[in-house]
Amino acid sequence: MKNRIFIFLLLVSLFISGCMPQLSTLTNKEKALTATDAATITFSTNSSLPQQYEELGQIITVGSEPEEAIENLKEKAAEMGANKIINGEVKVYRYETIRIFFIPFYADGYLAYGTAVKTN
Repeated sequence: MKNRIFIFLLLVSLFISGCMPQLSTLTNKEKALTATDAATITFSTNSSLPQQYEELGQIITVGSEPEEAIENLKEKAAEMGANKIINGEVKVYRYETIRIFFIPFYADGYLAYGTAVKTN
């Protein structure tokens, strides 16, 4: 009986941890920059920038709606100290949520990614 409870709790915890939108660790360089406000970060689908900028890194986030995925992207960029996201894209992906009697049920998610930059 204890083994069944343990296995059940293990499976539930694995399922819940698989639904987390993002996990990340800031590098030393990113920790040295001051965090910015996510509301001030601009999201651009092209790479038009002034001459002076510093690329901080690639960011990938997910969300249940496109706006949520972009907001998660901006929050992560703000943590890094960026003030702009360039080459951004939002894509829809489909994943299987559950299978009942060999019939799969799907849900849609949104993947947002881009390059965080600090302009001078």
